[in-house]
Amino acid sequence: SPLGLCVEDTLCALRQGVSGVSRQAVFDAGRRAGVVELPPLRSLSRRVDFSGMNRISAFAAIACMRALERAQMRVSRANAERVGIIGAISRGASQQAHMLSVYSDPMRRGDISCFSNATPNSTAGWVSKALEIKGANITFTSGLNSSIQALEYAQMLFNGGDADAVTVFSADEITPQQLKTYYRLGFLRDGEFEENFKMKYYSAYKTVLGEGACAMLLEPLSAAKARGARVLGEVAACASAIDGGDFYDANYSPDGLRRAVSLAIERAGISASDIGAISWSPRGTSQDSKIVNLRDSFFGKIPMLTSVFHTGYIETASALHSLACLLEALADGGGLWRQRFGIENFDEVDAARDARYILSLASSHSGGDYAVIISR
Repeated sequence: SPLGLCVEDTLCALRQGVSGVSRQAVFDAGRRAGVVELPPLRSLSRRVDFSGMNRISAFAAIACMRALERAQMRVSRANAERVGIIGAISRGASQQAHMLSVYSDPMRRGDISCFSNATPNSTAGWVSKALEIKGANITFTSGLNSSIQALEYAQMLFNGGDADAVTVFSADEITPQQLKTYYRLGFLRDGEFEENFKMKYYSAYKTVLGEGACAMLLEPLSAAKARGARVLGEVAACASAIDGGDFYDANYSPDGLRRAVSLAIERAGISASDIGAISWSPRGTSQDSKIVNLRDSFFGKIPMLTSVFHTGYIETASALHSLACLLEALADGGGLWRQRFGIENFDEVDAARDARYILSLASSHSGGDYAVIISR
């Protein structure tokens, strides 16, 4: 993330209140964004071959590599075909090189190497090749926050006996063209609202973007315990729903989100009062109000934690990133991090708080609603 290249560094920065959002001169006359600074990739690992990767694939490969290392799982010839990979991608890599190759040729013949890198599933391909993962390879392109939906699909792979372990990742990169287009569409903040990125209900869409990737290794609990793995939590239940309505309109309806949450609670076999904390990925807009209202009506004033206001809104990855940081914070005993909502009853989080059950929530203007319950 803009705060570091591993969960330990990121969590340390969160606890110190560091913001990774800054003015970026390289992007659109210096707009603010949360940009990842990559070192020479060869310095990160001698075993992993990063050559040929674009930025988004490098982000994903680093995250998946770290997840495997922290889970103490080594992919080898013996297990490579039983380890799967599920990617969640919103926009994918920049298509600029491909489009230039098409429109610079009078015959409109594109460069096949550029095209293959522009497809959303190319990132999972790069990661599987670099880490020698040869099992099920799936990419979700269902839009914002789809990293939470990918967790649900991992359960399906296990239930069907199609994998012994699955690396779930999400990744996003910022490009100059994206920032220009988003600004013209009215999706980016201006002035003081951009400089002081916090929760604001004044707009349905305006945000400050970030980039990065997050990955989690999932496997059956019995297998993790058998090999002595460090277990951060168990996926107790997943549920999703789709809201109706016009794709281009703001999505304020709470119906789909309520269905997903109710179904997840039912599947987990718990009650709403058992949920101790909520992990989420607010865009910082008026559409976030429906998740806040759902918390108040279902769960009372339990903590809501996110990394978004420290990193910028990472469209696909922020949902998984916030959940990963929360799980790590609860596991390492260092306490939770102070929030940057700019709202008193959100920012004042009990740093020593523990939670038996965590609810990861996500909803977007495109109509996707996701709920995952993690038990610890």
